Amino acid sequence: MNPKPKKGAVSVPVRMPQNQPLHGPRIVLQGEDTGGLFDGELRGAELTGLLRNRQTSRECNVIDSVLHSLTTETVDFTRCDFKDNAIRSCQFRDSKFRSSSMAYNTVVNSVFERCSFEDTDIQNCEFEQALFVQCDLRNILIKACTFNQCEFRDCQTNNKVFETCRLSDCLFQNTELQVQTIAENFGLTAGSLRGTLRDNRMDVRHKKLAVEDLRHWIKSNKTHPLQKLCLHYFLAESLLDGSTHLDTCVNVASWLPAFRTAGSFAVVLNRWIEFLLWLFERDQLAVHTLIR
Repeated sequence: MNPKPKKGAVSVPVRMPQNQPLHGPRIVLQGEDTGGLFDGELRGAELTGLLRNRQTSRECNVIDSVLHSLTTETVDFTRCDFKDNAIRSCQFRDSKFRSSSMAYNTVVNSVFERCSFEDTDIQNCEFEQALFVQCDLRNILIKACTFNQCEFRDCQTNNKVFETCRLSDCLFQNTELQVQTIAENFGLTAGSLRGTLRDNRMDVRHKKLAVEDLRHWIKSNKTHPLQKLCLHYFLAESLLDGSTHLDTCVNVASWLPAFRTAGSFAVVLNRWIEFLLWLFERDQLAVHTLIR
């Protein structure tokens, strides 16, 4: 049953003026996009309903919009960029987000099922209670994002996927991760990983690791102090008792040789402070560390 448009809503198919940005209409999709809604830039709209069997144009961008209770089935969003959007209670099935970029979006209570994110760049986004099922996450970059109570189930990976992200209460079910994923992000724990672990990318020589093998990585002199701490937290699942790695990381000046640009240093520093505050709120960190 198609959703009934509310009073004042616009039902698709409609033909929007070419190259004319939208200014706040509520658009109820009812299957096919015969009105060419995704042939250009979509800005400042509220989208809901159902969209199926659609390939967006190369000029398609979705900006500053609200996607609420939207379902897509077999939709190809290749090279379609998403920026500054609120995505709430949506379901994306058998859809492609290849070679796309996503920035400054908030995704809440949404499901991505059998979706492809190959060669996709996702940065500065927030994901809350999002579910990824049987998704293709190969050659993806997810950087400076926050994931809370999210689940990745039966997903394909071939690189470290995440970089400088905070992942709290997230679950990886039958989804393989790299050791660098643990070392270069904040909040992952051994209890959150119910899949395999490897020591490098899939396109180079690599081997499987057991959780206990991570202790060797912590002892390696080549590992950055902050990465050692992330690995330690992964195993201990708390920093309340402190550690020598935590003491080292409090001295931020010791990080400087590992960074080539001020921008990269600032991103990691901000995530590090955010992570410490998050631990303190969960009674997993002593206030003495924050004072230092």
